[in-house]
Amino acid sequence: MLRVLLVYPARLCAPTWGTEVWNLKPVLVNLFSYLRQEKMLNVDVLDLEVEFGNPSTKEEVDKFEERVARILGQKDFDIIAISCYLSTNYLSARMVAEISKKINRDSVVVVGGHHASAVPYDFLYKNTPFDFIIIGEGEETLLKIGTEQIKRNGHPLIIKHNPLDLRKIFPLRLKEYKYATNLPTQIVGFELSRGCVFNCSYCPEPIFNSSWRSFSVGDSIKRIEEVIESVNPIKIGFMDAIFGFDRSWLRNLLKEIIKRKIDKVFWALPRIELLEKQDIDLIAKLNFYLDISLESGSEKILGIMGRTKNPKQYLKKCKIIIDYINDKKIPNNLFVILNHPGENLGTFCETLMYLESLLKDRKDVSTKIIFQPFYILPGTPAYGKLEYFEKRYGTFVKHKEWWRDNRCDQFLLATDIAASDELKDKNPFLFWKRKFDELEDLLSNKLSKERTGFDFALEKMIYKDNRRKSFPFNLSMYIPEFLFTR
Repeated sequence: MLRVLLVYPARLCAPTWGTEVWNLKPVLVNLFSYLRQEKMLNVDVLDLEVEFGNPSTKEEVDKFEERVARILGQKDFDIIAISCYLSTNYLSARMVAEISKKINRDSVVVVGGHHASAVPYDFLYKNTPFDFIIIGEGEETLLKIGTEQIKRNGHPLIIKHNPLDLRKIFPLRLKEYKYATNLPTQIVGFELSRGCVFNCSYCPEPIFNSSWRSFSVGDSIKRIEEVIESVNPIKIGFMDAIFGFDRSWLRNLLKEIIKRKIDKVFWALPRIELLEKQDIDLIAKLNFYLDISLESGSEKILGIMGRTKNPKQYLKKCKIIIDYINDKKIPNNLFVILNHPGENLGTFCETLMYLESLLKDRKDVSTKIIFQPFYILPGTPAYGKLEYFEKRYGTFVKHKEWWRDNRCDQFLLATDIAASDELKDKNPFLFWKRKFDELEDLLSNKLSKERTGFDFALEKMIYKDNRRKSFPFNLSMYIPEFLFTR
């Protein structure tokens, strides 16, 4: 029986790139559950972030490497599959692969994830330990490698596979998953659909180039109930790239959750311009918490982002829906990206004015605004257009391959961007912070008692008894203080 070890390699040199540790990585849970169906495989999982954290200094990285070598030396594996989910995992993925080959030179080393799909040749260096680089969704390919339907032939192979068929559901084996059983689990995230039909400049999802598809409503309910029965989480996160792209599917799903009286807190990231008031009415009957990616209030920037083909209509529709979400007192975070290529002080002021128009006249709000700095990821539409952005707007990206650098905070490197000629000699974050503080002051006393009460209750439930924090998604992507003094 072949032994497969699934590894999340943590992050190196990125101390400010999210501070929370979440013990149930949806990618690992999916791979683990899918592979466990094959009775000829012995599947184990190792989350190095949960085990040892995310080192940043040279001393911490050296100690991390020693610990990784020690724990891998205690594992028996024929195949080691490493999740290089994003570019922040690149250095640690290489470290894990190289250590694995030293421990067991006959082992098969596989890597996949967004970064591997975007830049597969990053793993083809001299004396590389990698045998397979998977482009796209990894379940079926990894199963074929594990059952030796795909064999190595002496040099690294790049394999592209078709998207997983979601017409066939597979159970999430959380009762068997190490990090669900060994730690208190308050939040669980999983997908009910995959794929994205949009092509937003900043998003890595287009790397997989797959159309939207979902489990059936019946299978989706089965998955929700199966997770509740396994670990009984307080909060369930729907990790879909677009939650409810098919409006009929979304409404039928919500109605079924309401009918079954599933009493959990739910989180989702819908495309706000696709929502209708009828959808909001259904969401309001449940304990939902929404993250809404507005991204900008500037028609110009929305067009550059490729967020919408009709920015004027998009902003009009968003205002209607955000207003209605607040009428229904649904807790929500409104995300805005700053410093996207083409941004200038004028476009930021347009965004600020739009945000004020959304909320300033309301007596109370259930919306919190979260600003995020734009950062460049390989494989995204923006990365492919850097030369165009440079010529058209004067955009300057100082560290185009920041994920290779182990000498500095990678978040600082990835966001070290002059979005336009106008901003080359300025620190726009100083300007934005001042304006943002003014907006925050305006809204701070408007938060509804429902929103503040929800936040307080959820935090108390999830973090009582000083339990380990576990997030299915990263909520720490904000503007760190150090950017204001850059």
